[in-house]
Amino acid sequence: MAEQDYATVGGVKVHRADFAYAPAGSNPSDWKLPIHDEGHVRNALARFNQTELPAAAQAAAKAKILARAHKYGIDTSGFEEKHASEVSNLKSQIADPGERAAMHKLLGIPELSHDRIRDLLNAKLESYFPQQDTGPFARIEEVYPGYAIIEHQGKQYRMDYEVSGDEVKTKRPVEVTVEKKLIPTSELGAARAALMSEVEKYRKGHDNCPLAIALEEVSRLKPELWKRYSGAVMRMA
Repeated sequence: MAEQDYATVGGVKVHRADFAYAPAGSNPSDWKLPIHDEGHVRNALARFNQTELPAAAQAAAKAKILARAHKYGIDTSGFEEKHASEVSNLKSQIADPGERAAMHKLLGIPELSHDRIRDLLNAKLESYFPQQDTGPFARIEEVYPGYAIIEHQGKQYRMDYEVSGDEVKTKRPVEVTVEKKLIPTSELGAARAALMSEVEKYRKGHDNCPLAIALEEVSRLKPELWKRYSGAVMRMA
């Protein structure tokens, strides 16, 4: 194990993912508020206001503490009431659908599942591609954060969408150009599968830590996987 990813707390080595505050590139001596077990989570809830943290990091630290407290079944009503506005602001400021979904999971807030989003997008297809008696029906080939790829009569279309509560709002599909078709959806899917496989391995090895944290750590530890996936996304966009 990489020593720079651990700090000693009470004689126990604790991974940086198990601290409420442990920014990338920082020294273990700078990490604050360990939350690797129930006792330390309770301590983090009690000591949060007495701990000096950068203003920009406070909301994320609160979110991590709350997520871990919920895991242990700790009553956080008093803490949540006191800090509700900050956590709510953090959530509302996240514009990217994928990042928002990960943060919702971190906060323990219900989010539409991938399958549910796909079902809702399928229901929208009829308005854009009226079914005909002849020829293949339009179908969703892949669903990505913020957009879906649709196959219809040998052509490929991109349909942007936005999740709003328990609904999805869509924009009229636009045909994908030949140049952008050079990046097959199977390649993008393979890149995502490789990245998320490592993310799941990381989570299992770190007490099933939140998805947002695991994704950040895997992207840092295995940048080639993130580069492959993000590069394919950007070329498809």
